[in-house]
Amino acid sequence: MMFNRDIADLAKEKGNAAFVAKDYATARSLYTHAMTIDQLNHVYPLNRAMANLKLARWDEAETDATKALELSPHNVKALGRRAAARRQLGKWRAALNGRHSRAKALDLFLISRPDVQAFIDHGGDSTYAAQELKAIEEAESSSVPAVPSSDSKNLSDAFANLLVEDGTSSYTIRDSPMLSKGAGAFAIHEFQRGDLVLSEKPIFFVRNDSDRDEFSSIEAKIRNLSPGNFDKFLSLHNSHAECACFPNLALGIFSTNSFALNGNSGICLAASRFNHSCSPNARYSFNANTGVLRIYALGRIPIGEEIFVTYIAGRNLYGNTRQFRQNLLSTRHFTCACPVCSLPEVESKMSDARRVKINELRESIAGLSHTESTQRLKVIVKGIHLLKEEGILGDADDFTNVAGIVCAYHSDWVSAEYWTRFTYETRVAEFGVDSPRAAEVRGVYVNPKSIPMAGRGPRKKFTNIRV
Repeated sequence: MMFNRDIADLAKEKGNAAFVAKDYATARSLYTHAMTIDQLNHVYPLNRAMANLKLARWDEAETDATKALELSPHNVKALGRRAAARRQLGKWRAALNGRHSRAKALDLFLISRPDVQAFIDHGGDSTYAAQELKAIEEAESSSVPAVPSSDSKNLSDAFANLLVEDGTSSYTIRDSPMLSKGAGAFAIHEFQRGDLVLSEKPIFFVRNDSDRDEFSSIEAKIRNLSPGNFDKFLSLHNSHAECACFPNLALGIFSTNSFALNGNSGICLAASRFNHSCSPNARYSFNANTGVLRIYALGRIPIGEEIFVTYIAGRNLYGNTRQFRQNLLSTRHFTCACPVCSLPEVESKMSDARRVKINELRESIAGLSHTESTQRLKVIVKGIHLLKEEGILGDADDFTNVAGIVCAYHSDWVSAEYWTRFTYETRVAEFGVDSPRAAEVRGVYVNPKSIPMAGRGPRKKFTNIRV
């Protein structure tokens, strides 16, 4: 079983791999993760100091090297890296002959001896030291000003602008006003119903199999991530940070961000940035045929609006009360503050009543007989209207699919075509034309007469019953 110190060390190892590949920004970010997890290991700030030197972040390199020296006095590498950073900052005297107060303890005095000389005194490479001294002397005599350090950036920079499959900008990540702490995805161009917002493959998934050790499987997958993906994985939110639900940070992140992927659970880095709403304006689905998770707009999303999906599936979303939904979300230590969950008490009770009624209507459809077809269709229309009242832009096909069957049974081909088209177009808009959900109804959409039991009932017309 991995513990947090193992995660920190893994972040360091992958940071080293990124450094060797000259991906210094990723290396720096991974060393930062390691430092955040384990603040007492001097190797992590020592390594980040080197990454900062490569990125010309001189002041940060100096700070990191100083931190490493606090944790590991007389560390030769830290002395050398701080000297290099101070030279670039124009702190030549500090690099050559800086001193701390004599009132400090002897060990601290020794730590703060001139960096280059201390580097030599503690066994540092004399050739390197000579080169550094020469560089300091040349810099000190030069009129060229010191190169300033670059501005620091947050770890979330990697998610600042994400792309859809065709490479066009789709949304941006910034602080969400719905969350007291956290970011969300916001549209940077207008979406219409059925527009693709995101398409991505999971970086890994694990099979939901009770006969296997799921924790070990997750940890094995995490170890195999590339440095870049591991960096982005560690940058995801961990809603279990303050609890003891999981033995390490990585498992907490997985639990917080994993998606249901056709019977498995997996991590999709970009999709994980989308927040939950009980009245979402977008929908995610996983296409098992292509191995791709996609998010489609459920309706118009104007520029600047946050894009929401739901963490709750089907009837648990549209058929239950606010308290029921909050209880489901509590496993993620998450309290929903979406518009429908933030309604005043009276309006909230009305919303709860509508949602419960939607579920009751859906369940009543199966209980109506073939002789009650008109009533069935009216129940379906009422259910769809209640979905719209609740701001639920998806799931209408849960009702309309039955309507097509009813009309085909009574040989009302005009109405059967209307309802099968409604169902098919809804699924295409929400899941994609190549999705299994659309494929399920494509045949009856093309030919309503192919519906089982089609034409076997008494002829009736229902052309007056529409949404």
